[in-house]
Amino acid sequence: MESYRLSDLIDIPKLQLTLDSLYEATGIPSAIIDAEDVSVQTASGWQDICVRFHRVHPETASRCRKSDAFIAEKIQEGEKYVLYRCANGLIDIAIPIIVAGKHLGTVFNGQLFLEPPDPEFFRAQARRFGFDEQEYMAALRKVPVIGEARLKKIMTFLSLFTEMLAEMGAKHMERLQAERTLRESEQKYRGVVDNIGIGVALISPRMEIISMNRQMKLWYPEVDAERRPLCYKSFNQPDRGEVCSYCPTAKTLRDGFIHEAITETPTAGGMRYYRVVATPLRDAENKVAAAIEMVEDITDRRQAEEELRKHREHLEKLVEERTAEVMRSNAELQQFAYVASHDLQEPLRMVTSYLQLLERRYRDRLDDDARDFIAFAVDGAARMQGLIEGLLSYSRIGTRGKELTPTDLEAVFARATKNLEPAIVESGAIITHDPLPALMADDQQLLQLFQNLVANAVKFRGAKPPQIHVGVKNQGDEWVFSVADNGIGFAMKDAERIFQIFQRLHTREEYPGTGIGLSLARKIVARHGGRIWAEGEPGQGATFFFTLPMKG
Repeated sequence: MESYRLSDLIDIPKLQLTLDSLYEATGIPSAIIDAEDVSVQTASGWQDICVRFHRVHPETASRCRKSDAFIAEKIQEGEKYVLYRCANGLIDIAIPIIVAGKHLGTVFNGQLFLEPPDPEFFRAQARRFGFDEQEYMAALRKVPVIGEARLKKIMTFLSLFTEMLAEMGAKHMERLQAERTLRESEQKYRGVVDNIGIGVALISPRMEIISMNRQMKLWYPEVDAERRPLCYKSFNQPDRGEVCSYCPTAKTLRDGFIHEAITETPTAGGMRYYRVVATPLRDAENKVAAAIEMVEDITDRRQAEEELRKHREHLEKLVEERTAEVMRSNAELQQFAYVASHDLQEPLRMVTSYLQLLERRYRDRLDDDARDFIAFAVDGAARMQGLIEGLLSYSRIGTRGKELTPTDLEAVFARATKNLEPAIVESGAIITHDPLPALMADDQQLLQLFQNLVANAVKFRGAKPPQIHVGVKNQGDEWVFSVADNGIGFAMKDAERIFQIFQRLHTREEYPGTGIGLSLARKIVARHGGRIWAEGEPGQGATFFFTLPMKG
């Protein structure tokens, strides 16, 4: 809270006139002293005995100061009033002025007597301090003598008077604080409005400009809002005779609703575009008293939008060209698949058949080396056959897949484990799974996905029988599946490599296969809108994760 002085809250000149009138009517001298610097704010009827004698002589003045200090100390201690007889023989009354809990000033009444003074005491005092006895005694006779009955009335009046001053001061303080708060609020509002980055103008019901913020003044430096010019002449063409038909501000002033419009203004630097929003400003009776017009320069945004539109059209054209290219590529891939399944596989089958026929017909004529060579050739042809079939399957994931339909994964998983039953039984594998959901999928491809992942877990086992668990959990708008095993695992540096086609971490002698199973798994999952990844540690097993959307 701001600190105030007594003179900030009370009209001191008017108070001086009031106390002067009080003195003339009652003969009661008074003064009001500021509590902070002990300065005299008003003084009425101060007695000559004090002004010309007691406060002039060093020793009597010292007594006066002790009296002042005693009164101030008592008031600081919270006394409601102080009645004190000083060493110079006169009585003072002091009542504090407390405004909002703070001591801002003191009302003094004195000097006075409660009973007729002893003339001999004061004659002796005049002689002691060298005062002119005749003049000193004349000053003494002017000091008012107040009886106890009158004193009570005076004290009642002074208490009420002091309370009135305190209430006046409190009300004035509230008003000053409210004004200060309003000024600060206006300064903050002006600071915000001036730095908001858009133009703001206050428009009267007669379409006059009442005020403009800094941005509007920068745009229209020739417009003087103090002269209340018409906005449609100032912000548009000076010769315009009426309000623009599209003007949102005019509409707001008519119906009290928020309106907006996009305007175009030709400038030396080209066309500028502005977004104008008008909102009503209502009075205490909820009537539209004015409109706040907010103007935003959207030229750069419009230009950016235009550039973005051109860029989007360019991208759409590129996408169309790329889509056509992909379609051609897919057609070529399908043609390759056909060739691989027929034209390439047929010679391989012939090579294999003739090598086997050669071995059977000429077995007795061939030595061990020749039979080994024929076996190597047959095995190579068989592996080539497997690679071609794997590549054919890989190419058909996106081109020969079935339409996604409601699929029960429990049934799909049961078929997968049934197909793998010989390997499961041979390895002694234990396979468990969480309850599996139903979702939109290609059942044949998910069958292949489960078979590949479970088959891998069986194949890449350690010394102990495989323990494989298929888990699933609900995560947002997708299912997260996991296939965990206790097999040989892998290093995390190879976590991405194992999904690449024909990539192997082990030799064919250690673990047979084409190296295409996990590539197929990734492509199947991608076709269903999911993703797949793996985590593992050498000797500690591996876990393969994949996601599928809840809604296909």
